[in-house]
Amino acid sequence: MDIFDVESIIDNIFDKKEEDQGIQNKEDEDLQKRLKRDEDEYLKHKKKFNQFAVIFNDDLVVHGDEVNANYDSRPGEEDFHTKKIMEDWKLLKEGLPGTIFVRAYKGCKDFLQAVIVGEPGTPFHDGLFSFKITFPVRYPKKPPDVTYHSHGLHLHPKLGWDGKVRLSLLKKKTWNDDFSKSNVLRVLMSI
Repeated sequence: MDIFDVESIIDNIFDKKEEDQGIQNKEDEDLQKRLKRDEDEYLKHKKKFNQFAVIFNDDLVVHGDEVNANYDSRPGEEDFHTKKIMEDWKLLKEGLPGTIFVRAYKGCKDFLQAVIVGEPGTPFHDGLFSFKITFPVRYPKKPPDVTYHSHGLHLHPKLGWDGKVRLSLLKKKTWNDDFSKSNVLRVLMSI
């Protein structure tokens, strides 16, 4: 092998590197285009994804319904209960911050599901925290039952591994039947 063959091999290696670099740049450009397209698609769908929505599922049955079905209400008390829940729905629809999403069910008005996305700059950043909220038959005189889907993890003193949400607002002694002081929006904001 003479020196010219070595130089041609070296030239080929450099040409190959430049060619690979060009391919890499092309792949990076394609990746950037796909990421931009995916981001645009996400933003388009995000606008359609409501923070508060009512799901029309009349077949949904939860334990709270069984309790309420056996409840002997006084005249007008059931209407008051439903009216207060509807007021909660209105507050949630108008006042939820960007990191809380709630689903209500038309066929089961005393049941909500909520997801809270961890705030940026906190240890919970982008974490998803799922909650089940059931309204007791004596709502708003009694606080709602809020259960955290913990999957056995204990991430915060207020959110137990057993699913209990430990907020002073949810204690019967501190729950205020004055709707402006105690409502589901305040509970979710406190969490």
